[in-house]
Amino acid sequence: MNNKAIEEMTDEELTVLAAGGQFCECGCGAVVMPDKKGRPRRFINGHQNKGCCHYSYNNGRYVNSDGYVMVMCPEHPRAVGKGYVREHMLVMEKALGRQILVTERIHHIDSDKTNNAVGNLLVFKTHSMHNAFEARLRAFKATGNWEWKMCLFCHKYDDPARMAGRSQDSSMYHRNCRLEYEKGRHSNISSISASDLDKFE
Repeated sequence: MNNKAIEEMTDEELTVLAAGGQFCECGCGAVVMPDKKGRPRRFINGHQNKGCCHYSYNNGRYVNSDGYVMVMCPEHPRAVGKGYVREHMLVMEKALGRQILVTERIHHIDSDKTNNAVGNLLVFKTHSMHNAFEARLRAFKATGNWEWKMCLFCHKYDDPARMAGRSQDSSMYHRNCRLEYEKGRHSNISSISASDLDKFE
């Protein structure tokens, strides 16, 4: 118990402390009185599961549902929930000497979201640049060629020279695949009988 903590206490808290109470071990600064049998208590009811006293507390770190390592840093401007920030963001901010912009995106080179070593992280200027890189990376892993695109209809990779559509937004397709798709759509529409159409009127 330090002198500063004692100075900040109210007269009532000092009286309770003198009567045998003690500070709650969760760090909230409140005084805990002994139980009815006079035995000392470590926590106020419910405080044994707060912060560092929680059974799953791991020095202010945990892995969220998306697989990212979260670190306790409540003073960070982009802290979420109870003051947690993605660890890879803190690592890159320290390496760059500035905060990561909202428009920027951090990429894990080995695709392991828990590996937040500086050498495993890339910063992209925009989210769209990161998405384009991810698409090219998937194409390379599937075909060994960075430039190949996935067909919108058959979902197979191919050389863009043998495909139609716009390569800028990855909306490319095989002409035969599109014809098959359109043929299937028209056959489904023509299979609706006049009696079925009457139901919608």
